[in-house]
Amino acid sequence: MSDELAGRSAGLGVGSSGFVATHGLHTDAQRDAAREVVRQIGDADLRTVRLVVVDQHGIPRAKYLSGDALVSALENGSDFSGAIYSLDSANGVFPPAFHGKEFIADVVAGKATFEDPRYTGALERLLDLRDFMPSGFGGSSCRS
Repeated sequence: MSDELAGRSAGLGVGSSGFVATHGLHTDAQRDAAREVVRQIGDADLRTVRLVVVDQHGIPRAKYLSGDALVSALENGSDFSGAIYSLDSANGVFPPAFHGKEFIADVVAGKATFEDPRYTGALERLLDLRDFMPSGFGGSSCRS
């Protein structure tokens, strides 16, 4: 897709150069669709494009990019904050079911960090749920 990007995305700092191709993230059909998106952005001379993903509650969440940044993202990728996945269906922060409200208050007050046993213990308990998660969902570890 680099031909379509010529002059549109230089120096934008979006993603990591060649990320999509390096990791084989587009099928032939997706590459063709990306070329068509690039063409439409150019034909319409779009200055702003809204990307939308749907969260686990079915709520659309959006990110705005310049047309040039979207063109660059099609080749280089782009970050999309994972913070949206900590919101409940009313846009409130997901309740701290495992570590409690007191922990959150202590973090905000500077009395606790994410190395606190209340937090690391909650992560350990979450890992116990791996057998109930979709295939390929491995969880993460806060330990190095």
